[in-house]
Amino acid sequence: MNAAALWVLQMRLRDSALDIVRFGYPTVRGGLDEGAAQLSRRLQSLQGEEIHLVAHSLGGLVVLRALELTPDARDRRIVLMGSPVAGSLSGRRLASFQAGRALLGANTNVWEAPHAVHVPAGVEIGVIAGTAPVGLG
Repeated sequence: MNAAALWVLQMRLRDSALDIVRFGYPTVRGGLDEGAAQLSRRLQSLQGEEIHLVAHSLGGLVVLRALELTPDARDRRIVLMGSPVAGSLSGRRLASFQAGRALLGANTNVWEAPHAVHVPAGVEIGVIAGTAPVGLG
């Protein structure tokens, strides 16, 4: 999904007194490290004393990798929504088809296995994940 997919969430948070910035990255053409490098540059360009990150799906792994590559003392909280930190049954199923591999692109392998999670000291992390096998999962 691109950054437009989180527009509704941005609208719901607009009255929170936070400056909301959406970030998109090339999920099919670019790999995890490319997206993380782009996000690191974007975070460095932001003003403010604190940064809180909300990430959906693969974006959660991009956020974690970005913070691993370029820790920022302003990072305070991360919320991951449905991120495949432990791999993804849906992703593995999708990758078993040629068309699915084309959709997953450069990140096909990211969905297959659990990932080491490195959260910088002082950063709180929360995870929102389902427990019912709905949809592809």
